[in-house]
Amino acid sequence: MDTVIDHDALPRHGRPAPFARTFGWAMLTILVAFLVNNILVVWFGFPGLRGIGTEGGLLGWASLALYAIALAVAVAIVFTSP
Repeated sequence: MDTVIDHDALPRHGRPAPFARTFGWAMLTILVAFLVNNILVVWFGFPGLRGIGTEGGLLGWASLALYAIALAVAVAIVFTSP
């Protein structure tokens, strides 16, 4: 219980696993996009994803763009950090 682990002594080798990291970051960013989309739908009356192709107009596409941006942010985080 009293042992302190020096994390600098851990070997840093192996493949960086971009697919696993992208999946993990995508889950986090999509969760944030879901929460923001929920606020937009419940509080501000946006049509959500059901508004695409109906009278929702561009507001439905805004929800889809929110999720696309979330995926792009996840990929950007993975490929810009070691």
